[in-house]
Amino acid sequence: MPDRTMTDGELLTSAFWDAMVREQVVATVTSSARPRGVEGRVIYETDTDLLLIHDGANWDYLAHDQWTTFTPSWSNVTTTGATQVAAWRRHGDTITVLGSIVFGAGTAFTGVVSQALPVTARSLANNQVIGEARYYTASALYTGTITAFSSAAYFYAQRCDGSNLQVRGGSTGVNGSVPFSWSSGDGLFYTYSYEATDAY
Repeated sequence: MPDRTMTDGELLTSAFWDAMVREQVVATVTSSARPRGVEGRVIYETDTDLLLIHDGANWDYLAHDQWTTFTPSWSNVTTTGATQVAAWRRHGDTITVLGSIVFGAGTAFTGVVSQALPVTARSLANNQVIGEARYYTASALYTGTITAFSSAAYFYAQRCDGSNLQVRGGSTGVNGSVPFSWSSGDGLFYTYSYEATDAY
């Protein structure tokens, strides 16, 4: 934006403020009281601790490297009595998720396990590998991959049996009997990353 010289005694009008000053500062606001979106405008939200920039159409993350804890939304498994820890963070358009869950006495499986993504993905090809997981029980330890399908992460397991690496469950993924029959105290650790939409 070009410089503008003010004359002595000239009033600071709202038009001058909007055109010459407001776009050059970082406004401190809350997420429910954002200013009008103008391309290049930068704001800091005190309630979300987000630094955002407007790209002319949407507010986008300028920086968001802190971890945000969340309670994952699981499909086809009841997590009653389970102990779980999960967090995600965003760097640019990359979302990284870390988590663990130890199932309790109220655990019940009804199908193939998946977890809803905490932030909307830009575009994920079905069965694209986005992460890895480790499954454990008192008598066995399995590793596996996490793949994307639509807006969810699906879990698969493998086990090294002698000299062979076996995929447990084939294309069905982890369920009540894969990679083993789950019981209270069994659990898994996982991490995955994917590209998110740039709009906030």
